[in-house]
Amino acid sequence: MNIETSATLPAPENTAPVTESENTAPNGEPDIEPERLDADAVRVLLRLRQHGHEAYLVGGCVRDLLIGREPKDFDIATSATPNQVKSLFRNCRLIGRRFRLAHVYFKGGKILEVSTFRAMPTIVEEPQPSEVQEGDVLSEGTENIAAADAESVVAVELGQEVPTAPVADVQDEVAPAEPDLLITEDNTFGTPVQDARRRDFTINGLFYDPSIGRVIDYVNGLRDLSRRELRTIGDPEVRLREDPVRILRAVRFAGKLGFDIESRTYAAMEGAVEDLPRCSAPRLLEETFRLLRGGHARPALHLTAALDALKTLLPPVYEYLDGQEAEGVAEYWRFVESMDESVRGGANFDDSMLLASILLPISLDEPDQGSGDEENGKPPSVAQAIEQLLSQLVQKARLPRRIAERCRMILMAQRTLAGLRRRRGGLMGFRGHPLFNESLAVFEVWVRATGEHKDQLEKWKAGGAPTPTSDAPGPKRRRRRRRRGAGGQPGAEATSGGAETTAAPAAPPPSAE
Repeated sequence: MNIETSATLPAPENTAPVTESENTAPNGEPDIEPERLDADAVRVLLRLRQHGHEAYLVGGCVRDLLIGREPKDFDIATSATPNQVKSLFRNCRLIGRRFRLAHVYFKGGKILEVSTFRAMPTIVEEPQPSEVQEGDVLSEGTENIAAADAESVVAVELGQEVPTAPVADVQDEVAPAEPDLLITEDNTFGTPVQDARRRDFTINGLFYDPSIGRVIDYVNGLRDLSRRELRTIGDPEVRLREDPVRILRAVRFAGKLGFDIESRTYAAMEGAVEDLPRCSAPRLLEETFRLLRGGHARPALHLTAALDALKTLLPPVYEYLDGQEAEGVAEYWRFVESMDESVRGGANFDDSMLLASILLPISLDEPDQGSGDEENGKPPSVAQAIEQLLSQLVQKARLPRRIAERCRMILMAQRTLAGLRRRRGGLMGFRGHPLFNESLAVFEVWVRATGEHKDQLEKWKAGGAPTPTSDAPGPKRRRRRRRRGAGGQPGAEATSGGAETTAAPAAPPPSAE
């Protein structure tokens, strides 16, 4: 690994270095109220500084604090190398290969991410630091990180040593055939100025020094925060070709924060969409799910569709919208907005539920295939396009099979919840389904989006079950098998007195639906 200590780089286009003295507030008040800072993060900063290292709060936490939002987590950037960070904290573990950083663990499950200042990378696909805490685990690499984090948190809670083995992150599967702008590794260490300028957007390139209470801005991030504008650091054509996943990050931040995208940045996003297929499938999957979380999926997906990126990320959604009239398109977005409303209202939607919610209009648009044809060996299924998507995500993007199967089962349950499909033993028995609560939450998305099946939803919520409609399909009634009695006559049994009695029919086995 190279540690670069060269002189300050020339400022990229649209940026101007800002020193601490230029940020000094005239009244001497800190730029961010101390009580809004995370106490453990401040203690980590102090220890790093006590051992001679520079260290600052960085990125999204600074951005969110400045615009009045509560940060989800606090990240730290420092001059200390990952191994130096690890040597200072017993409750620390190194994460990742392509983007090596340190996780510092605290009781209560808190994890602080500490990264070393990095220079502009020179080789291919810059991975962002792990964001596995943003939602369900999506791929093999993030499963490794989540499992390691869980193991380390338990060790801290029990007062034990944190495991020392480094943890691998998601590995890119395919490198470009010829050298180009795409970045694949980012472990070239540098200075604070270099670290700020290699980040994606100006609003994410801000540092905060709690010891003096000042924001340090090398990239004009404060200007763009005040304008509520999203702008790349440097030439947008170059920065988005370096890492096309930044397109999805721009979409996510615009939807989440309600910011506009600066015109040159948006034009470059339109041009770089064609490069998205070159990015690793697991990384695209992770960023796609981040678009869905947080209750702002509708503006994010709408912008993704406008950029013509849906055909790469979610082909069935792209094809569905492309084949719909205006009312069908409007109804689809009502489904997504309904999902957002549930999430913003505090409903706990895991990734299988998010995926099921955005695929539900496609599933409902297909003929009912949920009951299958068990007598002829045909299992229940969902729409073919959805089956293909789930299969591709498992095979190519490392979506865990359990998430794909949960999504599939939730979609299959929707017509049952609406009373549009019968169930052997009656609908009341469906309350014991292992995914009943998750399926009901997605059913509520359907009801809110369309206004249909309100009575059925209320009956489920009240602890009962609706009555299936008269034309609802369902499992075929099984023919009762009758025992043969004495003399080989069906339906009779010989008794000790020679009298014949009709045998009670065997109870049908419970439905697997």
